[in-house]
Amino acid sequence: MQLVKESSILVIDDNRSILTTVELFLKGKCKHLKTIPNPSHIEEELKSEHYDLVLMSMAFTSIPNTGKDGTIWLQHVKELDPTMSVIMITSYGDIDLALKTIEMGASDFIIKPWNNQKLLATIENALIMHKYKTDLKSFKEKHIQVVGIQNENYEAKLIGSSLQWQTVMNQAEAIALKENNVLIVGEQGSGRSAVAKYIHSLSSRNQQVFIDVDTDMHDESALKNILLGYRKGANSEALYDKSGKIETAGGGVLLIKEVGKTPASVQTALLSAYTERSFRKRGDDKKVKTDVRFISTTSQDMAKQVEENKFNLDLLDALKAMIIEIPPLRDHLNDIPDLVEEFIRYFSKKYNKPGVGIAKKAMDKLFTHDWPGNIKELKITIERAVISCRNNIIQVSDLGFKFEQTGSDIKTFDGTLEDMEKQIIQNVLIAQNGNLTAVANRLGITRQTLYNKISKYGLTT
Repeated sequence: MQLVKESSILVIDDNRSILTTVELFLKGKCKHLKTIPNPSHIEEELKSEHYDLVLMSMAFTSIPNTGKDGTIWLQHVKELDPTMSVIMITSYGDIDLALKTIEMGASDFIIKPWNNQKLLATIENALIMHKYKTDLKSFKEKHIQVVGIQNENYEAKLIGSSLQWQTVMNQAEAIALKENNVLIVGEQGSGRSAVAKYIHSLSSRNQQVFIDVDTDMHDESALKNILLGYRKGANSEALYDKSGKIETAGGGVLLIKEVGKTPASVQTALLSAYTERSFRKRGDDKKVKTDVRFISTTSQDMAKQVEENKFNLDLLDALKAMIIEIPPLRDHLNDIPDLVEEFIRYFSKKYNKPGVGIAKKAMDKLFTHDWPGNIKELKITIERAVISCRNNIIQVSDLGFKFEQTGSDIKTFDGTLEDMEKQIIQNVLIAQNGNLTAVANRLGITRQTLYNKISKYGLTT
Protein backbone atom coordinates (compact mmCIF):
# COMPACT_ATOMS: atom_id res chain seq x y z
CA MET A 1 0.00 0.00 0.00
CA GLN A 2 3.00 2.28 -0.54
CA LEU A 3 1.20 4.30 -3.22
CA VAL A 4 -1.64 5.05 -0.79
CA LYS A 5 0.82 6.31 1.83
CA GLU A 6 2.36 8.72 -0.69
CA SER A 7 -0.92 9.90 -2.21
CA SER A 8 -3.11 12.99 -2.00
CA ILE A 9 -6.82 12.18 -2.09
CA LEU A 10 -9.84 14.44 -2.58
CA VAL A 11 -13.20 13.13 -1.33
CA ILE A 12 -16.46 14.78 -2.53
CA ASP A 13 -19.87 13.85 -1.12
CA ASP A 14 -22.77 15.93 0.16
CA ASN A 15 -23.50 13.25 2.76
CA ARG A 16 -21.56 14.41 5.81
CA SER A 17 -21.60 10.96 7.39
CA ILE A 18 -19.87 9.50 4.33
CA LEU A 19 -17.19 12.20 4.50
CA THR A 20 -16.66 11.54 8.19
CA THR A 21 -16.46 7.76 7.67
CA VAL A 22 -13.90 8.09 4.88
CA GLU A 23 -11.88 10.66 6.80
CA LEU A 24 -11.70 8.52 9.93
CA PHE A 25 -10.57 5.49 7.93
CA LEU A 26 -8.08 7.12 5.56
CA LYS A 27 -6.57 9.67 7.96
CA GLY A 28 -2.98 8.65 8.52
CA LYS A 29 -3.04 6.15 5.67
CA CYS A 30 -2.32 8.75 2.95
CA LYS A 31 -0.05 11.78 2.75
CA HIS A 32 -2.84 14.33 2.25
CA LEU A 33 -6.60 13.97 2.53
CA LYS A 34 -9.27 16.60 1.97
CA THR A 35 -13.05 16.22 2.07
CA ILE A 36 -15.54 18.68 0.57
CA PRO A 37 -19.35 18.48 0.42
CA ASN A 38 -19.93 20.66 -2.66
CA PRO A 39 -18.85 19.48 -6.14
CA SER A 40 -18.89 23.02 -7.49
CA HIS A 41 -15.53 23.49 -5.71
CA ILE A 42 -13.85 20.70 -7.71
CA GLU A 43 -12.15 22.98 -10.22
CA GLU A 44 -10.84 25.29 -7.49
CA GLU A 45 -9.44 22.33 -5.56
CA LEU A 46 -7.78 20.61 -8.51
CA LYS A 47 -6.16 23.85 -9.66
CA SER A 48 -4.90 24.88 -6.22
CA GLU A 49 -3.70 21.49 -4.92
CA HIS A 50 -2.09 18.39 -6.41
CA TYR A 51 -4.25 15.28 -6.09
CA ASP A 52 -3.58 11.72 -7.19
CA LEU A 53 -7.14 10.47 -6.79
CA VAL A 54 -10.71 11.72 -6.47
CA LEU A 55 -13.30 9.71 -4.52
CA MET A 56 -16.69 11.10 -5.47
CA SER A 57 -20.38 10.47 -4.95
CA MET A 58 -22.51 9.23 -7.83
CA ALA A 59 -25.40 11.47 -6.80
CA PHE A 60 -25.56 14.85 -5.09
CA THR A 61 -29.06 15.20 -3.67
CA SER A 62 -28.87 18.05 -1.19
CA ILE A 63 -27.13 20.71 -3.28
CA PRO A 64 -29.40 22.93 -5.40
CA ASN A 65 -28.64 23.78 -9.03
CA THR A 66 -25.70 21.41 -9.42
CA GLY A 67 -27.40 18.40 -10.96
CA LYS A 68 -27.88 15.15 -9.10
CA ASP A 69 -25.98 13.06 -11.63
CA GLY A 70 -22.38 12.50 -10.56
CA THR A 71 -21.47 11.74 -14.17
CA ILE A 72 -21.61 15.48 -14.83
CA TRP A 73 -18.90 16.05 -12.24
CA LEU A 74 -16.90 13.04 -13.42
CA GLN A 75 -16.83 14.54 -16.90
CA HIS A 76 -15.71 17.87 -15.42
CA VAL A 77 -12.85 16.21 -13.53
CA LYS A 78 -11.69 14.36 -16.65
CA GLU A 79 -11.77 17.61 -18.63
CA LEU A 80 -9.59 19.29 -15.99
CA ASP A 81 -7.16 16.34 -15.79
CA PRO A 82 -7.66 13.41 -18.20
CA THR A 83 -5.16 11.28 -16.24
CA MET A 84 -6.91 11.73 -12.89
CA SER A 85 -8.13 8.49 -11.31
CA VAL A 86 -11.70 8.77 -10.05
CA ILE A 87 -13.59 6.27 -7.90
CA MET A 88 -17.36 6.71 -7.80
CA ILE A 89 -19.32 6.06 -4.59
CA THR A 90 -22.64 4.44 -5.42
CA SER A 91 -25.50 2.43 -3.97
CA TYR A 92 -26.43 -1.07 -5.13
CA GLY A 93 -29.40 0.26 -7.12
CA ASP A 94 -27.15 2.48 -9.25
CA ILE A 95 -24.91 -0.26 -10.67
CA ASP A 96 -25.97 0.39 -14.28
CA LEU A 97 -25.05 4.05 -13.93
CA ALA A 98 -21.81 3.09 -12.20
CA LEU A 99 -20.90 0.91 -15.18
CA LYS A 100 -21.56 3.88 -17.43
CA THR A 101 -19.04 5.95 -15.44
CA ILE A 102 -16.37 3.32 -16.19
CA GLU A 103 -17.00 3.92 -19.89
CA MET A 104 -16.70 7.67 -19.24
CA GLY A 105 -13.28 7.27 -17.66
CA ALA A 106 -13.81 6.44 -13.98
CA SER A 107 -11.21 4.01 -12.63
CA ASP A 108 -13.68 2.03 -10.54
CA PHE A 109 -16.69 2.30 -8.26
CA ILE A 110 -17.35 1.31 -4.65
CA ILE A 111 -20.80 0.24 -3.43
CA LYS A 112 -22.22 1.50 -0.13
CA PRO A 113 -21.92 0.16 2.50
CA TRP A 114 -18.37 -0.97 1.77
CA ASN A 115 -15.77 -3.09 3.48
CA ASN A 116 -12.86 -0.86 4.48
CA GLN A 117 -10.24 -3.25 3.12
CA LYS A 118 -12.13 -3.39 -0.17
CA LEU A 119 -12.09 0.42 -0.29
CA LEU A 120 -8.35 0.47 0.41
CA ALA A 121 -7.66 -2.11 -2.33
CA THR A 122 -9.81 -0.16 -4.80
CA ILE A 123 -7.89 3.03 -4.02
CA GLU A 124 -4.54 1.23 -4.41
CA ASN A 125 -5.54 -0.15 -7.82
CA ALA A 126 -6.75 3.27 -8.97
CA LEU A 127 -3.49 4.88 -7.85
CA ILE A 128 -1.51 2.28 -9.81
CA MET A 129 -3.52 3.25 -12.89
CA HIS A 130 -2.96 6.95 -12.16
CA LYS A 131 0.81 6.41 -11.93
CA TYR A 132 0.75 4.48 -15.20
CA LYS A 133 -1.16 7.27 -16.97
CA THR A 134 1.07 9.96 -15.52
CA ASP A 135 4.18 8.11 -16.67
CA LEU A 136 2.71 7.76 -20.15
CA LYS A 137 1.87 11.45 -20.28
CA SER A 138 5.40 12.43 -19.26
CA PHE A 139 6.73 10.18 -22.02
CA LYS A 140 4.79 12.51 -24.32
CA GLU A 141 1.54 11.76 -25.99
CA LYS A 142 3.25 11.34 -29.33
CA HIS A 143 4.89 8.09 -28.22
CA ILE A 144 1.88 6.45 -26.65
CA GLN A 145 1.13 3.11 -28.29
CA VAL A 146 -2.60 2.58 -28.22
CA VAL A 147 -3.00 -0.66 -30.11
CA GLY A 148 -6.58 -1.80 -29.63
CA ILE A 149 -5.77 -5.47 -30.06
CA GLN A 150 -4.22 -5.37 -26.57
CA ASN A 151 -7.45 -4.18 -24.97
CA GLU A 152 -9.73 -7.05 -23.94
CA ASN A 153 -12.93 -5.05 -24.39
CA TYR A 154 -11.90 -4.30 -27.94
CA GLU A 155 -10.50 -7.75 -28.66
CA ALA A 156 -13.85 -9.34 -27.88
CA LYS A 157 -15.54 -7.18 -30.50
CA LEU A 158 -13.35 -8.73 -33.21
CA ILE A 159 -14.56 -12.23 -32.44
CA GLY A 160 -16.78 -13.78 -35.09
CA SER A 161 -16.68 -16.65 -37.57
CA SER A 162 -19.64 -15.64 -39.74
CA LEU A 163 -19.07 -14.94 -43.41
CA GLN A 164 -20.17 -11.32 -42.89
CA TRP A 165 -17.68 -10.68 -40.08
CA GLN A 166 -14.82 -12.53 -41.75
CA THR A 167 -15.38 -10.40 -44.85
CA VAL A 168 -14.89 -7.30 -42.68
CA MET A 169 -11.71 -8.76 -41.16
CA ASN A 170 -10.30 -9.67 -44.57
CA GLN A 171 -10.97 -6.14 -45.84
CA ALA A 172 -9.35 -4.62 -42.76
CA GLU A 173 -6.26 -6.80 -43.13
CA ALA A 174 -5.90 -5.91 -46.80
CA ILE A 175 -6.32 -2.18 -46.13
CA ALA A 176 -4.01 -2.11 -43.09
CA LEU A 177 -0.79 -2.34 -45.08
CA LYS A 178 -1.74 0.57 -47.34
CA GLU A 179 -1.49 4.26 -46.45
CA ASN A 180 -4.88 5.31 -47.83
CA ASN A 181 -7.48 7.07 -45.75
CA VAL A 182 -10.31 4.75 -44.66
CA LEU A 183 -14.04 5.27 -44.18
CA ILE A 184 -15.81 2.75 -41.94
CA VAL A 185 -19.58 2.73 -42.37
CA GLY A 186 -21.96 1.09 -39.92
CA GLU A 187 -24.54 1.52 -37.21
CA GLN A 188 -23.54 2.77 -33.78
CA GLY A 189 -22.23 0.00 -31.56
CA SER A 190 -21.43 -2.31 -34.47
CA GLY A 191 -17.68 -2.33 -33.86
CA ARG A 192 -16.43 0.48 -36.10
CA SER A 193 -13.83 1.80 -33.66
CA ALA A 194 -12.62 -1.74 -32.95
CA VAL A 195 -12.04 -2.35 -36.65
CA ALA A 196 -10.19 0.98 -36.91
CA LYS A 197 -7.85 -0.10 -34.10
CA TYR A 198 -7.41 -3.49 -35.75
CA ILE A 199 -6.31 -1.77 -38.95
CA HIS A 200 -3.85 0.34 -36.96
CA SER A 201 -2.44 -2.68 -35.12
CA LEU A 202 -1.57 -4.37 -38.42
CA SER A 203 -0.21 -1.29 -40.17
CA SER A 204 3.32 0.06 -40.46
CA ARG A 205 2.25 2.81 -38.05
CA ASN A 206 1.41 0.44 -35.21
CA GLN A 207 4.24 1.75 -33.04
CA GLN A 208 2.91 5.30 -33.38
CA VAL A 209 0.06 7.07 -31.67
CA PHE A 210 -3.61 6.20 -32.24
CA ILE A 211 -5.90 9.10 -31.30
CA ASP A 212 -9.68 9.36 -31.67
CA VAL A 213 -12.04 12.31 -31.72
CA ASP A 214 -15.82 11.95 -31.37
CA THR A 215 -17.23 14.81 -33.43
CA ASP A 216 -20.72 14.25 -32.05
CA MET A 217 -19.60 15.19 -28.52
CA HIS A 218 -18.48 18.77 -29.24
CA ASP A 219 -19.90 21.98 -30.66
CA GLU A 220 -18.36 23.60 -33.75
CA SER A 221 -15.90 25.90 -31.99
CA ALA A 222 -14.71 23.28 -29.51
CA LEU A 223 -14.28 20.73 -32.29
CA LYS A 224 -12.11 23.11 -34.31
CA ASN A 225 -9.97 23.77 -31.22
CA ILE A 226 -9.60 20.04 -30.60
CA LEU A 227 -8.72 19.13 -34.19
CA LEU A 228 -6.68 22.15 -35.28
CA GLY A 229 -5.30 23.59 -32.06
CA TYR A 230 -4.75 27.34 -31.75
CA ARG A 231 -2.22 30.10 -31.30
CA LYS A 232 -2.11 32.23 -28.17
CA GLY A 233 -4.59 35.08 -28.52
CA ALA A 234 -6.72 33.36 -31.19
CA ASN A 235 -9.72 33.95 -28.90
CA SER A 236 -10.46 35.01 -25.35
CA GLU A 237 -9.74 31.52 -24.01
CA ALA A 238 -6.49 31.00 -25.95
CA LEU A 239 -4.03 31.92 -23.19
CA TYR A 240 -1.25 29.78 -24.69
CA ASP A 241 -0.36 27.87 -27.86
CA LYS A 242 -2.05 24.47 -28.04
CA SER A 243 -1.56 21.62 -30.50
CA GLY A 244 -4.63 20.00 -32.00
CA LYS A 245 -5.22 16.29 -32.53
CA ILE A 246 -4.22 16.47 -36.20
CA GLU A 247 -0.77 17.71 -35.18
CA THR A 248 -0.45 15.40 -32.18
CA ALA A 249 -1.32 12.37 -34.32
CA GLY A 250 1.61 13.08 -36.66
CA GLY A 251 3.17 9.83 -37.84
CA GLY A 252 0.23 7.83 -36.49
CA VAL A 253 -3.50 7.50 -36.99
CA LEU A 254 -6.35 9.89 -36.23
CA LEU A 255 -9.79 8.28 -35.92
CA ILE A 256 -12.59 10.77 -36.54
CA LYS A 257 -15.85 9.33 -35.25
CA GLU A 258 -19.15 10.30 -36.92
CA VAL A 259 -17.45 12.43 -39.56
CA GLY A 260 -20.80 12.82 -41.31
CA LYS A 261 -22.01 15.05 -38.49
CA THR A 262 -19.18 17.60 -38.68
CA PRO A 263 -20.13 21.26 -39.31
CA ALA A 264 -19.30 22.84 -42.69
CA SER A 265 -16.36 24.90 -41.38
CA VAL A 266 -14.79 21.78 -39.85
CA GLN A 267 -15.30 19.89 -43.11
CA THR A 268 -13.33 22.57 -44.95
CA ALA A 269 -10.41 22.20 -42.54
CA LEU A 270 -10.54 18.41 -42.80
CA LEU A 271 -10.53 18.56 -46.61
CA SER A 272 -7.22 20.44 -46.53
CA ALA A 273 -5.76 17.96 -44.05
CA TYR A 274 -6.99 14.96 -46.05
CA THR A 275 -5.93 16.11 -49.51
CA GLU A 276 -3.01 18.51 -48.95
CA ARG A 277 -1.66 16.97 -45.74
CA SER A 278 -1.65 20.41 -44.17
CA PHE A 279 -3.84 22.57 -41.93
CA ARG A 280 -3.94 25.95 -40.21
CA LYS A 281 -4.14 26.36 -36.46
CA ARG A 282 -6.78 28.79 -35.32
CA GLY A 283 -5.31 32.28 -35.15
CA ASP A 284 -2.44 31.38 -37.49
CA ASP A 285 -1.99 32.18 -41.19
CA LYS A 286 0.73 29.62 -41.76
CA LYS A 287 -0.07 26.10 -42.86
CA VAL A 288 1.36 23.22 -40.85
CA LYS A 289 2.37 20.02 -42.67
CA THR A 290 1.15 16.76 -41.19
CA ASP A 291 1.77 13.05 -41.73
CA VAL A 292 -1.40 11.43 -40.47
CA ARG A 293 -3.42 8.48 -41.65
CA PHE A 294 -7.08 9.36 -41.28
CA ILE A 295 -9.67 6.73 -40.45
CA SER A 296 -13.25 7.99 -40.22
CA THR A 297 -16.49 6.37 -39.13
CA THR A 298 -20.08 7.25 -39.91
CA SER A 299 -23.56 5.93 -39.33
CA GLN A 300 -24.99 8.43 -41.82
CA ASP A 301 -26.15 7.92 -45.41
CA MET A 302 -23.32 10.00 -46.84
CA ALA A 303 -24.77 10.26 -50.35
CA LYS A 304 -27.95 11.68 -48.83
CA GLN A 305 -25.90 14.07 -46.68
CA VAL A 306 -24.23 15.39 -49.85
CA GLU A 307 -27.55 15.61 -51.69
CA GLU A 308 -29.03 17.68 -48.85
CA ASN A 309 -25.93 19.97 -48.84
CA LYS A 310 -24.97 18.81 -45.37
CA PHE A 311 -21.64 17.33 -46.41
CA ASN A 312 -18.86 18.42 -48.75
CA LEU A 313 -18.70 16.24 -51.88
CA ASP A 314 -14.94 16.74 -52.29
CA LEU A 315 -14.39 15.64 -48.71
CA LEU A 316 -16.54 12.55 -49.24
CA ASP A 317 -14.44 11.66 -52.30
CA ALA A 318 -11.28 12.03 -50.18
CA LEU A 319 -12.79 9.95 -47.38
CA LYS A 320 -13.88 6.98 -49.41
CA ALA A 321 -10.56 5.95 -50.95
CA MET A 322 -11.04 2.79 -48.93
CA ILE A 323 -14.45 1.82 -47.52
CA ILE A 324 -15.38 -0.91 -45.06
CA GLU A 325 -19.04 -1.59 -44.32
CA ILE A 326 -19.75 -3.11 -40.90
CA PRO A 327 -22.89 -5.29 -40.71
CA PRO A 328 -25.33 -4.75 -37.83
CA LEU A 329 -25.40 -7.58 -35.30
CA ARG A 330 -28.86 -8.68 -36.47
CA ASP A 331 -27.21 -9.65 -39.79
CA HIS A 332 -24.63 -11.95 -38.18
CA LEU A 333 -26.53 -13.44 -35.24
CA ASN A 334 -24.56 -16.69 -35.49
CA ASP A 335 -21.61 -14.79 -33.96
CA ILE A 336 -23.58 -14.24 -30.74
CA PRO A 337 -22.45 -17.45 -28.93
CA ASP A 338 -18.76 -16.65 -29.48
CA LEU A 339 -19.24 -13.03 -28.43
CA VAL A 340 -21.23 -14.05 -25.34
CA GLU A 341 -18.58 -16.58 -24.34
CA GLU A 342 -15.87 -13.93 -24.58
CA PHE A 343 -17.89 -11.28 -22.74
CA ILE A 344 -18.73 -13.72 -19.94
CA ARG A 345 -15.06 -14.70 -19.67
CA TYR A 346 -13.97 -11.06 -19.48
CA PHE A 347 -16.63 -9.82 -17.04
CA SER A 348 -16.41 -12.91 -14.83
CA LYS A 349 -12.75 -12.09 -14.35
CA LYS A 350 -13.41 -8.38 -13.89
CA TYR A 351 -16.07 -8.90 -11.21
CA ASN A 352 -14.38 -11.93 -9.61
CA LYS A 353 -17.23 -14.34 -10.42
CA PRO A 354 -15.48 -17.42 -11.86
CA GLY A 355 -17.49 -20.15 -13.55
CA VAL A 356 -20.39 -18.03 -14.86
CA GLY A 357 -22.43 -19.76 -17.57
CA ILE A 358 -25.62 -19.03 -19.49
CA ALA A 359 -28.84 -21.05 -19.58
CA LYS A 360 -30.06 -22.32 -22.96
CA LYS A 361 -33.29 -20.30 -22.72
CA ALA A 362 -31.27 -17.15 -22.07
CA MET A 363 -29.02 -17.84 -25.06
CA ASP A 364 -32.07 -18.51 -27.22
CA LYS A 365 -33.55 -15.20 -26.07
CA LEU A 366 -30.47 -13.35 -27.32
CA PHE A 367 -31.23 -14.59 -30.84
CA THR A 368 -34.73 -13.08 -30.79
CA HIS A 369 -33.67 -9.58 -29.73
CA ASP A 370 -33.37 -6.89 -32.44
CA TRP A 371 -30.10 -5.44 -31.04
CA PRO A 372 -30.53 -1.79 -32.07
CA GLY A 373 -27.29 -1.06 -30.18
CA ASN A 374 -25.49 -3.97 -31.85
CA ILE A 375 -22.35 -5.49 -30.25
CA LYS A 376 -22.09 -2.67 -27.73
CA GLU A 377 -25.62 -3.41 -26.49
CA LEU A 378 -24.81 -7.13 -26.26
CA LYS A 379 -21.69 -6.33 -24.23
CA ILE A 380 -23.66 -4.13 -21.81
CA THR A 381 -26.37 -6.78 -21.53
CA ILE A 382 -23.89 -9.53 -20.65
CA GLU A 383 -22.01 -7.29 -18.21
CA ARG A 384 -25.24 -6.55 -16.35
CA ALA A 385 -26.22 -10.21 -16.43
CA VAL A 386 -22.88 -11.39 -15.02
CA ILE A 387 -23.25 -8.97 -12.12
CA SER A 388 -26.87 -9.84 -11.32
CA CYS A 389 -27.04 -13.61 -11.99
CA ARG A 390 -27.48 -16.04 -9.11
CA ASN A 391 -25.72 -19.39 -8.78
CA ASN A 392 -23.40 -18.33 -11.61
CA ILE A 393 -25.99 -19.09 -14.30
CA ILE A 394 -27.40 -16.28 -16.46
CA GLN A 395 -31.15 -16.70 -16.81
CA VAL A 396 -33.59 -14.87 -19.11
CA SER A 397 -34.55 -12.59 -16.21
CA ASP A 398 -30.92 -11.43 -15.90
CA LEU A 399 -30.89 -10.08 -19.45
CA GLY A 400 -33.16 -7.15 -18.65
CA PHE A 401 -35.57 -7.75 -21.55
CA LYS A 402 -38.96 -6.75 -20.19
CA PHE A 403 -40.39 -6.75 -23.70
CA GLU A 404 -39.31 -6.72 -27.32
CA GLN A 405 -40.39 -4.05 -29.77
CA THR A 406 -40.26 -3.90 -33.56
CA GLY A 407 -41.72 -0.78 -35.13
CA SER A 408 -45.00 -0.19 -33.35
CA ASP A 409 -45.66 -3.87 -32.58
CA ILE A 410 -44.95 -5.16 -29.08
CA LYS A 411 -44.15 -8.85 -29.32
CA THR A 412 -44.19 -9.66 -25.60
CA PHE A 413 -44.77 -7.63 -22.48
CA ASP A 414 -44.78 -8.86 -18.93
CA GLY A 415 -44.21 -5.69 -16.92
CA THR A 416 -46.00 -2.53 -15.83
CA LEU A 417 -46.53 0.63 -17.87
CA GLU A 418 -43.51 2.13 -16.13
CA ASP A 419 -41.47 -0.97 -17.04
CA MET A 420 -42.45 -0.40 -20.67
CA GLU A 421 -41.50 3.29 -20.58
CA LYS A 422 -38.19 2.50 -18.90
CA GLN A 423 -37.29 -0.15 -21.48
CA ILE A 424 -38.28 2.07 -24.43
CA ILE A 425 -36.08 4.90 -23.17
CA GLN A 426 -33.17 2.50 -22.52
CA ASN A 427 -33.50 1.02 -26.03
CA VAL A 428 -33.45 4.46 -27.64
CA LEU A 429 -30.50 5.53 -25.46
CA ILE A 430 -28.55 2.53 -26.75
CA ALA A 431 -29.66 3.05 -30.36
CA GLN A 432 -28.61 6.73 -30.23
CA ASN A 433 -25.34 5.88 -28.43
CA GLY A 434 -26.23 8.07 -25.44
CA ASN A 435 -26.84 11.26 -27.49
CA LEU A 436 -29.49 12.84 -25.25
CA THR A 437 -30.60 15.42 -27.81
CA ALA A 438 -31.20 12.69 -30.39
CA VAL A 439 -32.98 10.54 -27.80
CA ALA A 440 -35.28 13.39 -26.77
CA ASN A 441 -36.10 14.13 -30.41
CA ARG A 442 -36.77 10.46 -31.13
CA LEU A 443 -39.10 10.15 -28.14
CA GLY A 444 -40.80 13.50 -28.80
CA ILE A 445 -40.04 14.92 -25.35
CA THR A 446 -37.91 17.79 -24.03
CA ARG A 447 -34.37 17.22 -22.78
CA GLN A 448 -35.46 18.19 -19.27
CA THR A 449 -38.24 15.58 -19.35
CA LEU A 450 -35.71 13.03 -20.56
CA TYR A 451 -33.30 13.96 -17.73
CA ASN A 452 -36.11 13.51 -15.21
CA LYS A 453 -37.01 10.06 -16.55
CA ILE A 454 -33.39 8.93 -16.70
CA SER A 455 -33.01 9.99 -13.07
CA LYS A 456 -36.32 8.36 -12.10
CA TYR A 457 -35.47 4.99 -13.62
CA GLY A 458 -31.73 5.09 -12.92
CA LEU A 459 -30.98 4.46 -16.57
CA THR A 460 -27.56 4.09 -18.16
CA THR A 461 -26.74 6.97 -20.50
